Amino acid sequence: MLDAPDRCQVVELLAVLAYQIEHSPLRPAARAALGTLRPTLLGLVTGAHPGVRTMAAWLLGILGRGDDAPAVTARTVAALRSGLAEDFDPSARSSRLRALAALVPLDLCDDLGLEELRHPVALVRLAAAERVYRRRAASAAPYPWPAGFGRVVGQALASATERPWPRSPWSVERRDETRRWARRLVGQPDELAAMTAALTPPPPAPVSTGAVLAAHVWLATRRDAPGHLWVTVIDGLWVGAAASDAAARVLRDAGSAAAPHADRLLEWLRSERAPSATGICGTVAALMGVGDRRALPWVPDRWFTPWPVSVTVPAAWAPDLLPGAVARLRAAHLADSELPSLLRALAAWGPEAANAVALARWPS
Repeated sequence: MLDAPDRCQVVELLAVLAYQIEHSPLRPAARAALGTLRPTLLGLVTGAHPGVRTMAAWLLGILGRGDDAPAVTARTVAALRSGLAEDFDPSARSSRLRALAALVPLDLCDDLGLEELRHPVALVRLAAAERVYRRRAASAAPYPWPAGFGRVVGQALASATERPWPRSPWSVERRDETRRWARRLVGQPDELAAMTAALTPPPPAPVSTGAVLAAHVWLATRRDAPGHLWVTVIDGLWVGAAASDAAARVLRDAGSAAAPHADRLLEWLRSERAPSATGICGTVAALMGVGDRRALPWVPDRWFTPWPVSVTVPAAWAPDLLPGAVARLRAAHLADSELPSLLRALAAWGPEAANAVALARWPS
């Protein structure tokens, strides 16, 4: 007879196997074989050990994505709901809620999840939000957002930066989760605004990475995004690599929107606090996009990196940069990543660069 920790490991291994076969040619047969364990899992999901309950719910959630008969789905839902309100382990409780979310649209019988949005543990609130979101998406009739839904999601994501999340098998990674929720709410600007505000700490605390990630999604997908989000993005350059990379991805396509913030972008470049090449490239690209020649000193070291296709070095800068371009073309060793960006810049300059390739001794 296996003890609880061993049972937990066995169920976890089975769940990992089920997860891996989701896109396998053997999926139907493998799922059928794992499905024979369902009666055992239905008992384990209400068992005494929280780790076993967590893993059993995860496996039931994966198996529940198949074409089960209604009676089988009903038994699974009943087991996942049984004792849910009295399950005080955050990992097990959130695992049950996410499994029930995975069963949507097979399970639309009530508004389960609304009350869990007030749970004190962030991981549980996010699992409840997942259930509510899927319930709303699958509803044929109008299903309004719960009051303050965006704020609840944002506060749950923000609290994750203050304390570790309980262990969960559902691959809940903070940055990915923030981006996922921002994309989901981008069609609901009021909810996305509430989520972003909840992710933004009050001054004088620095802007959070989560707020920058949410602003990134908003600015990248909506033309009517509030102007103050540019301040959030630029503040993110000072936070760390994850935030500055997210800021860079917005800035490189900012166009004229970057012009009012050019002084701050230069301040960051001059501060020598740039944590990553991506952040520097995005910032220099934003300044190039508005033709700010103050960015010129940073271009020779960065324009040979793989610039996005949307970024073009201004033709008016060609006289300053052509000597460096010719020198690179003459180099005995030209990195594969340098050549496409270099040639794209030369092509964009047109007549200004007409003699650059002829002047260079092309490496054989």
